[in-house]
Amino acid sequence: MKKTNFDRYLKEQLKNHAFAERFDRADEAWDVALQITPLRQKSELSPKRGQE
Repeated sequence: MKKTNFDRYLKEQLKNHAFAERFDRADEAWDVALQITPLRQKSELSPKRGQE
């Protein structure tokens, strides 16, 4: 797979320990959000249109 400019940028940024930690936490939060969304929709806990 061809590396993009963003791939190269991210690889360089991940060398910074503080950035890498924040990046990992954001990735974990995204995973949780992806799990919660369908559960909220199934339970009808998601905002209705116009009430967002």
